[in-house]
Amino acid sequence: MKGTTYDLPLTDEGHGDAQRAADYLGQLNIGSVKHSKMLRAEQTAKHVSGATGIDSRPAGFLDPLDVGYLAGQRRADAQRRIEYYIRNPHKQIPDGESYGEWHNRFADGLTSELKAAEREPAKARVLVTHSCNAMASKSVVEGEEPEFYGEHSEEPGGVKKLQKTGGRWRVSDVRLD
Repeated sequence: MKGTTYDLPLTDEGHGDAQRAADYLGQLNIGSVKHSKMLRAEQTAKHVSGATGIDSRPAGFLDPLDVGYLAGQRRADAQRRIEYYIRNPHKQIPDGESYGEWHNRFADGLTSELKAAEREPAKARVLVTHSCNAMASKSVVEGEEPEFYGEHSEEPGGVKKLQKTGGRWRVSDVRLD
């Protein structure tokens, strides 16, 4: 788990993943590109900006959950503790933040982005963020309970599509191959 303690850059593989996502996004009519303040998200957003011609801007609501003392542990090793904090969202992770505080911040920002997308439906909005945010998107958009996916979380470099159909927002994966 990286959290916010280890602000790691993209690896060569990460740059390749980011470029594949950017190539896909470059085919769309993009209205804005926002990224978390973490280095790897900023580097990914630069790939997207290069492919779309839209400058990216940092947005704090896209930052990952600050897992505090759990930073640096493998997801599988920290799973029980993270699940505890998800089930008890008011409890602060030592040296980090509470899941509830983070989830509310992300949900408020994502909801604001969805409302902006409704005002400008012909343009896609790109949000460059982290696996915890991508996983929480479904709970925010579709009203499901948050859960922890352990080692089976979101793949780095993946693209999620949030689309309103039949009056409801839905989350789906985009295949880049």
